[in-house]
Amino acid sequence: MAVVVLSEIGDKSGFSLACLLCFVGLLRIHESLRLLRSDLVLGEDTVVLLLGKTKTGEHQRVAISNAAVVDYIRKWLHHHPGQNGDRLCPLSYTTFAKWLQRFCRTLGVQSFKFRTHSFRRGGATTMFARGQPLSVIMHHGRWASETSCRLYIQHGEAALLTIRRSAIARQHRIAALAQLGSHVFDLKP
Repeated sequence: MAVVVLSEIGDKSGFSLACLLCFVGLLRIHESLRLLRSDLVLGEDTVVLLLGKTKTGEHQRVAISNAAVVDYIRKWLHHHPGQNGDRLCPLSYTTFAKWLQRFCRTLGVQSFKFRTHSFRRGGATTMFARGQPLSVIMHHGRWASETSCRLYIQHGEAALLTIRRSAIARQHRIAALAQLGSHVFDLKP
């Protein structure tokens, strides 16, 4: 979430939303980058992402019901108006990867080797750590193979352990930034 907030502050709004959708929706980067505004369906307390054809089949969708994330997405849409046919995150994979490295350097976590799949991996790991059954994580992330899903979670757990051993001051700065969440929009004109 710290990367999401920092990139929104840095006027990289498409990047911030792509990071959030990949983490919470367990999207692959290319899935988030090709989403159109019309692929996002706002419900009263959910956001549904219509993914269309993905690696695991056609007519795929992801429902997000986390209240804080739904609030963030609503505020993001309000601050970044556009047309239904517009891409939500209009950037290339290469640009996404470049900005990810820049924001990681800014946060002082470049040595942890975050990659484009880190958000999907981190989201699956977070779900697992919160007690979600593997079957639910597999369904949400559209994994066809339990082995692949377990590998994502295992890599995520290893990354978390490495980060937890890092400097306490850096952890506190990152946590404080992450706590801003959708309040980041209160700071923007």
